[in-house]
Amino acid sequence: MADTPNHEYNVPDQGDQDWHQPLNENFEEFEVDIELRDQESNLGDYDPTDGAKFLATDTGVVYLGDGTDWNATFLVAEYDDSTGEATISGTLATSKLDVGSISGSLTGGTELSNIAGSNLSIDSNGQLNASGGGGGGGGGISSLSGGDGIDPASIGDGDTLSVAWGDANDLDSDGNVTGGGGGGGGEWTANNTLLEPSDSSIDGIDVDEVNAELLAASGPAIVTVNGERVLELTAQSGGDAGNLIAGHSSNSVGSGVSGATIAGGGFDDGTDVHPNEVTADYGAVGGGEGNEATEKYATVGGGDRNAASGERATVGGGRLNVADMSLSTVGGGQSNSALYTYAAVGGGRVNEASGFSSTVAGGEKNAATASHATVAGGENNEASASQATLGGGRNNTASGERSTLSGGRGNETTEFAATVAGGQNCHARGQFATAGGGQWNEPTGPHATIAGGEYNEAYGKAATIAGGGDPDSDGTGNVVYDDFGTIGGGGSNQAGSDDGDTTTATFATVVGGENNVASAQHATVLGGQENEASGNFSIALGRNATASDPGSLVVGDSTSDEITSIDADEARFQGPLRSDLLKTEERGVWYYPDDQAEIAPWRTFYDDSSDEWRVDRWDTSGSIPVWNRKMWVTASGDIEAEGAKNFVETVDTDDGEKEVVYTASESGTAHTEESGVAELDDGRAEIALPDHFGMVTDDDEPLVVQTTPYGGSAGLKVVEHSTDRLVVEDLDGEGDYEFAYTVKGTRDGYADKEVVREPSASAESTGSPTPADD
Repeated sequence: MADTPNHEYNVPDQGDQDWHQPLNENFEEFEVDIELRDQESNLGDYDPTDGAKFLATDTGVVYLGDGTDWNATFLVAEYDDSTGEATISGTLATSKLDVGSISGSLTGGTELSNIAGSNLSIDSNGQLNASGGGGGGGGGISSLSGGDGIDPASIGDGDTLSVAWGDANDLDSDGNVTGGGGGGGGEWTANNTLLEPSDSSIDGIDVDEVNAELLAASGPAIVTVNGERVLELTAQSGGDAGNLIAGHSSNSVGSGVSGATIAGGGFDDGTDVHPNEVTADYGAVGGGEGNEATEKYATVGGGDRNAASGERATVGGGRLNVADMSLSTVGGGQSNSALYTYAAVGGGRVNEASGFSSTVAGGEKNAATASHATVAGGENNEASASQATLGGGRNNTASGERSTLSGGRGNETTEFAATVAGGQNCHARGQFATAGGGQWNEPTGPHATIAGGEYNEAYGKAATIAGGGDPDSDGTGNVVYDDFGTIGGGGSNQAGSDDGDTTTATFATVVGGENNVASAQHATVLGGQENEASGNFSIALGRNATASDPGSLVVGDSTSDEITSIDADEARFQGPLRSDLLKTEERGVWYYPDDQAEIAPWRTFYDDSSDEWRVDRWDTSGSIPVWNRKMWVTASGDIEAEGAKNFVETVDTDDGEKEVVYTASESGTAHTEESGVAELDDGRAEIALPDHFGMVTDDDEPLVVQTTPYGGSAGLKVVEHSTDRLVVEDLDGEGDYEFAYTVKGTRDGYADKEVVREPSASAESTGSPTPADD
């Protein structure tokens, strides 16, 4: 074989063939030049390389190589220029044929795209029409042959002629291919999506495979059943998909819309009209009735009278649901609305998600009306602040930003990050406040907590009420007024002062009980009834105990008798106090009983018979050990002791650390004293004594005044003296120098003090101890 640039074949300037055989003008449809030209009888001399083209110069047939065989691809009819007719004497193997008129016979398998003449025509829908009828004469189709499915007499003007593949024996009475008739060739077998003749021949036409193409019409493709449209398809255009409309004939796609889908459904009985509609590009309605997708990419899966009216919005199903903003979603249910971008309602009934990216999962009459707000379920609940979350329940409101309300009924979170876990009518009204449950509980202060109970209120910052509440059903529970206050439980207890200032009585605590009050800073009532700790750092417990002084401890007993603190940092007990070593008598005095004397040889107690506090020492020097009185304080406040009244101070000396012991001066009179330094002015000095001296000094008792000059002096004399002032003069009536003075009086009320008296009851003197003995 000769070589060519592409397939190693002969080229025109190297052979002796006639290269000027005229070709049919349609040959120009081949985009690549013919490479081989020779007589058809020489076709076998050439290798059928895949893609090579061979022109038979004597017959006009073009063959295309497929790597194995030469296949007739294009043939030139014998054309008579004088008559304008082309005659094909051979076998025509093609799937499409464009002809002016047909005489003779036409075997199935050829698609007709154009027919001229008065009897046959192809309309805009690709249908073959016969005019004049076949059975009444009048031109048209004069004869038709085939199976029982073809009745020429039944074909009238404008009728559609269905041309079926296969032999006549393979057509049923309706003209449909049956797939096998048992009489000769033409049986059909399935090959994936194609139908193939089983004997490679259809009415004498040799074929290996038949693939029937559907001609695209200029208008929509419409499928009708019983005269009603059941399917309508439109072609793609300019990159946009076509539309698909199925279901009821009243379903519709808006004008100019592309890529729309209505998969089925729709309803119209003449009275109730509920068609499915898509009015924007790429909208979709899966089924149901009365559904509409009115924005681009909007989708309604099904259901009844749902609307996806936001771009890319979705309604899954249900009834009367609306997804109104872009990317909003309603899963299902009834009368639900997603009214903001990314808003979602999962289901339920009459729910609304109207905040950006808000969610209502389900339930009934719930609303998420702020951005990122969430309502999981329940009934008539609302999350109305940004990022608020409401779990469920009924008639609950989460109106604080980032607040959380888990459930219950009639509960409310109104401030930032507030929480109500459950219960009924609980209101968290402070930032970060928490109500765990119960009913009618209100944590109002920031970070305040009420774990449970009823009718409890926490106003202070970080105030805490663990539980309890109203013991009398009068709507009054526990109250914490001030910051960091705590009530553990019980009923009608108060921590803090009710003065409107939450910093007055901080850290006040009532552990429990009833009607107890801790109204000072760090004050504590441990429990019981009707107790009050009103002094800072004070403690009260029991019944009717009042610790009103700072640091005091007051313990009441089971009686209704009141007991009150007397001074700061003291402890008082209403009833006896007992332990392994200590016990008290009826006035709450601690002392050691006799059987504990050797373990604790000192005791302190109150002796009711002498109305005095006493300090006794256990004396075993006699034949019978006894308690001897060493120091005592009478009920009026005087202190009496056998020994001297000393004060001791530790000092450093050359000999090391020592104790200095000073003893108070002893006198039969209770003295008052004032001293100081004054200066004469022209021999005279007037000295005003302090007010407190006059307050405690008896005006009716004599005063003793002593003076000591600090310079040359003829002598000093006191010319006037009282508890208010002194007047001192130089004896010569002149001089300007300093002098010291001391004035002593008698304490008011002690003028008649008994110096010598009978010994006190039960007191036995053991002698006055010296400082070395102490």
